[in-house]
Amino acid sequence: MLNFFIYEAKVALLLAVFYICYRVLLSHETFHRLNRIVLTGSVIVSFLLPFCVLTVHRTVMVPAGVAVSDMSSEPIPSVLPQDPQDLTAFAAETAANAPQGGWLLTLLAFIYFAGVAFCLARIVVELMQVFRIIRSGEILPQQDGLSLVVIDRDLAPFSWMRWIVLSREDYESGNRHIREHERAHIALGHARDLLVMNVLSAMQW
Repeated sequence: MLNFFIYEAKVALLLAVFYICYRVLLSHETFHRLNRIVLTGSVIVSFLLPFCVLTVHRTVMVPAGVAVSDMSSEPIPSVLPQDPQDLTAFAAETAANAPQGGWLLTLLAFIYFAGVAFCLARIVVELMQVFRIIRSGEILPQQDGLSLVVIDRDLAPFSWMRWIVLSREDYESGNRHIREHERAHIALGHARDLLVMNVLSAMQW
C-alpha cells in the first residue's frame, strides 16, 4: 500500500508539472485540437511514467591483483539462529521491533478509497442527470447522425456524445451558431475526453 501511495504522489507531481507547462506555453493558443491532444496525452503519460524504471550502469574499478572470484569466495555469515526454539524467539522479537505503522496505512487507504468512491459516485450521478434531461426532451434526429434534444425550459445549450441539448427558445430562434458550436464539440470528442478526465481525476482527488 505504501508503494501505491508513492505512485499516486508521483502522478500528482507529474500532473502539476505538465499543467504548469501547459499554462505557460499553450493556454493562450487557439489550436484547440493541439491543446486537446496535449492535455489528454499529459494525463495519460502522468499515470504511465511512474512505471518506467531507469537503470544506471556504473563501472567498478577492481584493484590490481584481486581476482573477481576471490571477492565472492568468502562465506556469508548467517544471522539466523539454527535452533528451532531460538528461531521462534528471533521471529517474535523481530515482529515486536518492527515499525507499528500498519494501522496508519490502513486508515489512509480507507480515506483515499472512500474519496475515490465518492468522486466516482458523483460522476455517475451527473451522467444520470444528463440522460434524464435527454429523455425528458423532444428528440429530433438529424441527417448527420446527431440528434437535437429540445427542452421546454430555460437551459444553457450543451452537447453530450451524439446529442445536442438546447432550450425551446434557442431552437425556435433558428440560431445556427449554437448548433455548429456544439457540433464542433462533438466532432472533437470533448465528451469522451471529459469523461476520461473525470475518471482519472477521481484517482487524484
